[in-house]
Amino acid sequence: NYTATYEEAVGVAFDAGLDLCFGCDPHLDHGPSGQASTYLKNALAEGLVKPAQLTDAVSRIMLTRFRLGEFDEPPSRAAWSDFLGAAAARRLVADGFERPTAAQSALGAALADGAAPRDVLLAAPTGSGKTLAYLLPTLAGADGPGGVLVVAPGRELAVQIDRVARRHFPDVSSTAVVGGANRKRQAEALRKAKPALVVGTPGRLAELAFEGSRPLKLGKLRWCVVDECDHALRPPFGEDVEALLGALPRSCGVVFASATGAALLGDEGEAARRAQAALCVDATAAGRAGVASGA
Repeated sequence: NYTATYEEAVGVAFDAGLDLCFGCDPHLDHGPSGQASTYLKNALAEGLVKPAQLTDAVSRIMLTRFRLGEFDEPPSRAAWSDFLGAAAARRLVADGFERPTAAQSALGAALADGAAPRDVLLAAPTGSGKTLAYLLPTLAGADGPGGVLVVAPGRELAVQIDRVARRHFPDVSSTAVVGGANRKRQAEALRKAKPALVVGTPGRLAELAFEGSRPLKLGKLRWCVVDECDHALRPPFGEDVEALLGALPRSCGVVFASATGAALLGDEGEAARRAQAALCVDATAAGRAGVASGA
């Protein structure tokens, strides 16, 4: 029954050496759902900070906030072994993740090892471990070149996804290609490294897939993830994302991921066509980690 004010939580976290994780003025009252706790939740969920780095007091404060409904979801009671093999489950526990979040558990169970790729609508709030939720099932068995493509509407997001993949899947080769960087070097990296995972921004991915020597090969993809799809399918990204989706093989599964559940896939185009029969995985508070089949 431990309780604490938000100011106490910030103070203890600073004492624990986690001030960089919070990234805000400890004297400002941002509230339990403000910038500081959102940043810390993201850092924990994506593995940038291990739970072991937190003091017992901070852990109790976080659990209290969960119970009070001030965080997006309660601690999960699921186990990694519910949908992952023993080796993968041990690796995640060693990385500091005792249990999967609701989003990770729901999507992992729906797309367990051996399941054929299919189209999925994933709604998972910020801080729910959404990146790991879609990387775990899509990278399972990704030992060949060009198996998984992740489309991210932003350079920082693409780099963050690539960082999470490298941290938790060291045996899977990964490359990030974003606008503003040297395109020739990116093309050369794709040709030489033949990565199993490619993460990139829509415009640069489209350039590498459809222009020049076309070093980005889409024909053998097993999975494509459109992260923050409610943004990625709007201007200025939407046209490039639709072109990429239209060039995917029929056997390729597409995960449309968003934090709000408002995918805004529209009524026309490849995204709308795939969404009609997609599996819906809702890990928001309203959805309570529900899974429903598409039409």
